[in-house]
Amino acid sequence: MKEKNFKIVTPKNIILLIVACTLIHILYISPMLSDDFEFASYHFNNIGKIMRYSLYYGNGRLLGNIGACILNNNRIVCVIVKVVMILAMMLLIPKVINIKNKVLEYIIYLMLLGTAPEIFGQVFVWTSGFQNYIPPIVFMLACMWICKCYSKKSYQLFCIIIMGFTSQLYVEHCTIIHIMIAGLYLIYYMREENDVKKKCSKVWLLSTVVGAICMFLIPKLFFIENNRTKGYRAIHLNGVADLINAITTNAFTLLNTYSKCVFLWIIFCILGILLLRMVGQNKIDKLMVIIFCIYPIISILDQITNWSGILRHICILGGMCLCSILVIINVFRLKNNKVKVRLFICIVFCIASVVPMLIVTPFAERNVFLSYIFLISFIISALDYVLIELNIKITYKLTTIICVLMLIGIICLDHIFVNVKKYSDMRETYIVESMERI
Repeated sequence: MKEKNFKIVTPKNIILLIVACTLIHILYISPMLSDDFEFASYHFNNIGKIMRYSLYYGNGRLLGNIGACILNNNRIVCVIVKVVMILAMMLLIPKVINIKNKVLEYIIYLMLLGTAPEIFGQVFVWTSGFQNYIPPIVFMLACMWICKCYSKKSYQLFCIIIMGFTSQLYVEHCTIIHIMIAGLYLIYYMREENDVKKKCSKVWLLSTVVGAICMFLIPKLFFIENNRTKGYRAIHLNGVADLINAITTNAFTLLNTYSKCVFLWIIFCILGILLLRMVGQNKIDKLMVIIFCIYPIISILDQITNWSGILRHICILGGMCLCSILVIINVFRLKNNKVKVRLFICIVFCIASVVPMLIVTPFAERNVFLSYIFLISFIISALDYVLIELNIKITYKLTTIICVLMLIGIICLDHIFVNVKKYSDMRETYIVESMERI
């Protein structure tokens, strides 16, 4: 029996090492933001006090609040936890999707790190935002992977119980989506009559339901309304006008946030063109190719120019919606029903993870992140299938170009945060000097 040779020095590991080092530097020098100052001001000397504060904080995000208290009071631990979680997410997405073309892993890394600036700032840099949005996604992806690979090992069930439960105590929409995914896995394995994985998915679903019950019971049992939290979050159901206003305002924020994910839309349009090579047969399809070629150029120009006004919204937001509709139409023209169902599920979860929040304020860019993860899953799954069907092999040269682009992007990202640190230091110096003059 041949032994597998595990190479440590591989292009993938080198890329991940560079990403890790860059993230460590960025996250260490980044200044505190928003709620971070409040959490950092509480110097709790034991976990009991942190637990009590988190229970009475005002929501069911128990682990999110506990983590924010701990991480904001220890910079080194904070950086380590963030980097480990981000790398875990980068590694788990391709495992859950089960992509055949390994080069697409680099595309996933690029889309995650090259997301909209507001998402990057609110989800990766802002510790309170990170603590609420990254861990539940990582735990959800880990549960999906464990359930797929389940082999009657007791530690696997233990991990899925712990992660299934704890993932529910971070943020509400992730809690609901996780239950839906666990339920979907159970339905799938029941239809496949796979008793082993059916047992695993039952345990997973039960742990997520118990966690969700705790999430929604905590504010009912412990929260006492105060001036700090009163009126922070509102659901707009007070009449049609109020509802329409909330939906239109939040929908614009949603679309505008997605429009800034330039690299994602470049890959998305490439996918659109490749889909047309598989299913395209008429003159309308040639028009679609032109649209898919033009939109990425317009999207790049939008980010490097100070373009605003109604024309910008028509071209960028309208073009983005049009490209999305065209790709979805072409996905349904595929002949492989199994692939169509898988891609349709990605689309459903992409929409379901963000649409219910359109009636809630405040609606911020970070609320889009879970939807963004499902959209990445959709794009990469479809791209992996199309490349295999069209027998397109990504060459060594193209792989090198992708890696070089990634390295350039990482260097630029690091340079941006070096400047952020510089201006933050200048601000703090100015504040101290102003206070001394008083």
